[in-house]
Amino acid sequence: VKNGDTAYVMRLFSFDKFLQYVPRYKVTFLGLVPPVVAALARDPRVRSVDFSTVRSAMSGGAPLSAELQRQAEQAMNRPGQPLVQIHSALGMSECVLAATRFAAHDREDETARSVGYLLPGMEMKLLDEDDSSVEFDRPGEILLRGPNIFYGYWKRPLETQNAFTADGWYKTGDVGVMDKQGVLRIVDRKKELIKVKGKCISIVFSAA
Repeated sequence: VKNGDTAYVMRLFSFDKFLQYVPRYKVTFLGLVPPVVAALARDPRVRSVDFSTVRSAMSGGAPLSAELQRQAEQAMNRPGQPLVQIHSALGMSECVLAATRFAAHDREDETARSVGYLLPGMEMKLLDEDDSSVEFDRPGEILLRGPNIFYGYWKRPLETQNAFTADGWYKTGDVGVMDKQGVLRIVDRKKELIKVKGKCISIVFSAA
């Protein structure tokens, strides 16, 4: 919307209507969750839908396997049409949706299990169990700092205090590995993760 795009939000998700709306509104970007990616990979109707206007798609809310990504991409792509890629991102409510992502067609096959590059304006560090920074290609808890990190949990001062370091880094609880090219991959989880009805998350479409 900030870039002048038009956004279409489905108040109640229906996969049938989703397949109708993409070609009808000439959607260029898809915001997805893994259950929808699974439906794209497995529903035979997908292969008859025109996805030619879609330039990229991003999945969030839960981990997404590389194999499921590829299956969905194969189902949506047609010979002679622009390639549709599904990107994963590191995101959460506490950082206003996303901290990392790939740009359109920036993801290679070998990085299909990754969540992209750190977004502009964000800072990240990975720490081991002794709170020491880890080297490239070594796992560590992901800490974030930046303008889109939340200020704290509503009326929960203790939880807010425990979520941040003394110098203001937010402790995500995700364990990641960053390669020397700056691509981040999530490999584990330190603290409890709560998912709420992934299928019911509103899907946002944007079209130029």
